[in-house]
Amino acid sequence: MRFDKNAAVRSTLRPDLPIVEVRSRATWRQWLTREHPTSTGVWVVTVKKAALGPDDEQPPARRNFDAFPPSARRGILEWINAAKSPTTRDRRVAETAHLAQQNIRANQWPRR
Repeated sequence: MRFDKNAAVRSTLRPDLPIVEVRSRATWRQWLTREHPTSTGVWVVTVKKAALGPDDEQPPARRNFDAFPPSARRGILEWINAAKSPTTRDRRVAETAHLAQQNIRANQWPRR
């Protein structure tokens, strides 16, 4: 982890806040847990996809869901949002995650 006090001086938004560069999300979470109680600012995190390591990879369900066509993702999210009760919504979220892990789209007409 690198902490650059001089970089904060170059910041135009809040020059009094530090700029911190970390190598992984785990390191970022450790730093944030340690610094959050005394913070007076807002934390912004940007991550370059190429910089993600093995501990930062997305779970297969999320990767598969993101690979679905936008129209399918939208349909699934509208189906989840259309649930009238929180119980039904939770069940649909769980079903969507379970099927996405198998690379199957939830609430879709079966292929013949």
